[in-house]
Amino acid sequence: SGSQGYLDISLLTENEDSLILLYRESPAEDWDEYAHYEKDILGISVNAIGLMKLDKILPGEYVLASRDTSVLGLAEVPSLEYVIFPNPTGDEFNVEDSSGRVEVIRLYSTEGRLIKSASLIAGKASIDVSTLPAGMVVYELVGSRSEVLETGRLVVQ
Repeated sequence: SGSQGYLDISLLTENEDSLILLYRESPAEDWDEYAHYEKDILGISVNAIGLMKLDKILPGEYVLASRDTSVLGLAEVPSLEYVIFPNPTGDEFNVEDSSGRVEVIRLYSTEGRLIKSASLIAGKASIDVSTLPAGMVVYELVGSRSEVLETGRLVVQ
């Protein structure tokens, strides 16, 4: 009682995309990712809010886990197409998109509330954050079809 739903927040090392559901029929078996579920990150992928929908429930054991892509040789490499600087920032930060795919940057509070949105012109934007309180904000870089191309964190000082 009184829980805010953060039962396994320590599993979210980067974002909700790394959280997976594992299953095994019995303790004698190895854990495998469960095949009959889908994740919904409910907006942005770095606010620790989301849900899992199970299409079917099989008898056995279930556990949440964090996928470590570096073990598989799939470690995420920071994008060089999109640059956000300076980070941490004071009054203003810049966005540069060499790919030409980013149309909008959106800033969210850590609670997921939209704080600010700005369009990129010729792949660039300068965003004034002087009125924002010090702390962390989450950014989304959004493409022309409203697809989220990248998310990350920005520290406002």
